[in-house]
Amino acid sequence: MEKAIKLLISFLVCLVPACAGPAGLFQQFQDPPKTYSVRPFWFWNGVLDAKEVDRQIAEMVDQHVYGAYVHNRTGLQTPYLSSEYFSIVKSGIESARKRGFLFGLIDEYEWPGGEARDPWSPGLGSRVIASNPDFRMRSLWFQEKEAEGPATLSITGLTHFQFAIAAKVLGPGQLDGDSMKLVAGDPASGAVTWNAPAGKWRLMAFYLEPSQGRDGGLVDLMSHDAIRTWLQLVHEKYYKLAPEAFGTTIDSFYSDHEGDYGRRIAWTPLLFETFRKMKGYDLRPHLPVLMFDGGKITPKVRCDYMDVVSELYTRSYMKQVGDWCERHNIKLSGHVWEESLMAEAFSDGDLQRIMRAWPWPGVDSLHDLGRWPRDLKVSASVAHFRNTRFVVENQGVQGGESYLDMQKMRLGTNMLAVWGTNLFVPHAFNYNATRIEFPSDWFFHQPYWKYFHHYADYTRRLAFMNDGGRHFADILLFQPTETA
Repeated sequence: MEKAIKLLISFLVCLVPACAGPAGLFQQFQDPPKTYSVRPFWFWNGVLDAKEVDRQIAEMVDQHVYGAYVHNRTGLQTPYLSSEYFSIVKSGIESARKRGFLFGLIDEYEWPGGEARDPWSPGLGSRVIASNPDFRMRSLWFQEKEAEGPATLSITGLTHFQFAIAAKVLGPGQLDGDSMKLVAGDPASGAVTWNAPAGKWRLMAFYLEPSQGRDGGLVDLMSHDAIRTWLQLVHEKYYKLAPEAFGTTIDSFYSDHEGDYGRRIAWTPLLFETFRKMKGYDLRPHLPVLMFDGGKITPKVRCDYMDVVSELYTRSYMKQVGDWCERHNIKLSGHVWEESLMAEAFSDGDLQRIMRAWPWPGVDSLHDLGRWPRDLKVSASVAHFRNTRFVVENQGVQGGESYLDMQKMRLGTNMLAVWGTNLFVPHAFNYNATRIEFPSDWFFHQPYWKYFHHYADYTRRLAFMNDGGRHFADILLFQPTETA
């Protein structure tokens, strides 16, 4: 036993700064700083009342939950971002300050981010789009015609016509990449006509149409100006409400995002200009190889396109918001789509690039998916490399199909701790006792609530230990983003 204790102490000393020492480490381990507390999503999903907000903060602190992220959800009856709403937020910040509670904020109503969503108003419900309709997400698509040349090919009646491309057809799903050429058309009338030479040819007329993201997002998240407007409509208002709380009672925002760079073919006004600057050639004549095989140029164009889209998405959304948070003395974390490698390519482009743009990398781990660690390791590796917090929205909807108890919480949390998690965000605490937005609810409505401090203390110790040392990796696992 004595040998085991010595080994344990030796292990713990490796995980924390040397200045702590074994005695100081043991004392801290018993009662780690509150910044390592679990910080659940706190679903505001009813009529907000300042006294009830204060009472629920007291409930959390009583069970050793020293922070939460306010998440405005369906069922909220106090209009989001209204003067009444901000008065409740200000009161909640003051309650948190008095009780030693970290008052975190999700930066959107529901998800995905970038909207400043307003479900109480007619129309699309996006304050960002209402401020400028050009901020609406739009995608490129095409109409096509084929013919054996020589022949005249015409396409008419297109709204928001952009340009056309002619290409020689080699077979089903196959085009001659070397033959692709831009064809002039008439944007005003939405028409293009082209005289095809001998051979089988396809004329593709590209146009813009309104679209929405994978989880219903309507804003062009590759637009720097759109996200700057979102910052003004949401983040700046929180800052003006309580600037003295930033860096103290408010130490971070969380982006429960699940948005994406856009639908097929993702487009933003600066797409082609940025592509030329980054890659040195015009993307437009090569667009067909995003859908069809164009020979040897196909993988290069596809990877180049995804690289540019990833850069625009990361720079405009993630980095711009992350930089704003850093300038205002707080951190930003959250997650995107990361459940599978294909989901990342489909929605994010480059997950690690996104995580490098956020001060605290994060991931969403639903159910018990801590046992499927690939996506966790992608984001955790960024946190380990930069020595930052690694945030996990843990065990969302676990138990929805059966039940959730504290033993299930502990086992799932253990696996997430194995991968280096040092800030746990349980999903979720419901403000309204009569609503559960997504099961399961972990809050005072549950019979186990009076024992919750055992889980909270246990998890706080895990977060403390994981944040105390430097990660050493024996194995390098390659992330094949280009292949995807």
